[in-house]
Amino acid sequence: MSALVRRVGGSIARHLPAVLFIWAFGFCAFFYGYLVGDNHWFPYQALDSARVAAWMIHFKMDNGRIREMGAFTDIEPGEGRAQRIVAEQEVRDDADFLLTGGEGQYLEYCPEHGCAAVILRRDGSLVHAYPYRPDELSTKRTMELPYQEIMHDDAKDTAVFGIAQLPHGDLVVVYDYQGTSPTGGGISRIDKNGHIVWYRRDYSDHWPTVTEAGEILVVSHTIEDEEITIKLARKQSFTLACPCSATSSACSTSTAM
Repeated sequence: MSALVRRVGGSIARHLPAVLFIWAFGFCAFFYGYLVGDNHWFPYQALDSARVAAWMIHFKMDNGRIREMGAFTDIEPGEGRAQRIVAEQEVRDDADFLLTGGEGQYLEYCPEHGCAAVILRRDGSLVHAYPYRPDELSTKRTMELPYQEIMHDDAKDTAVFGIAQLPHGDLVVVYDYQGTSPTGGGISRIDKNGHIVWYRRDYSDHWPTVTEAGEILVVSHTIEDEEITIKLARKQSFTLACPCSATSSACSTSTAM
């Protein structure tokens, strides 16, 4: 029995340094990984970029990713058309509705790609349709800022986010991107036939507003390759640091007292 104990003890003594080394290495790797994620040390940027790229490639491989509301609800297309405008009570207003569209929406009016926007009466009947023409998003650009993007498809990755009507029937259209950074897809003017008059691929996003003076107001972004410090209150400041790649998930924040 004592000989067996000595053999086991000797085996443990021989392997103990290797076990301790492996345990210490694992602990250090785990602790450094925690610091990398918390402080964005090397190789955080490379790993985060690889993660974003892998997600984008997986997303792009989905051939059925058309941006339409039917993909996010349980309502069938035919039923959805019947429920576009539902009167809950009678109103003394005969104004028409200007509604946003996009790829795959309102196909009964614009069978090729759908309608970028439609004007409907209160009974749901059509007044006017603006066909969505994604091929012109690349040919009618008057300004183009850099995006972080992989396998971008103007038809499948662009959604009509906001619209505003101009006096002669043209529309100001603001787009939203899927799978890019930033996500604001820019702003355009389209005529009554849906053709793009001009398109600025400039990070514009959300809803546009046309002033009485004819100016177009829209939310946009500015990408800075430096830290931005914003003072919140006395002895407090908020620091936002983003790299030049404009990867939103790579931004870090800190608060100083």
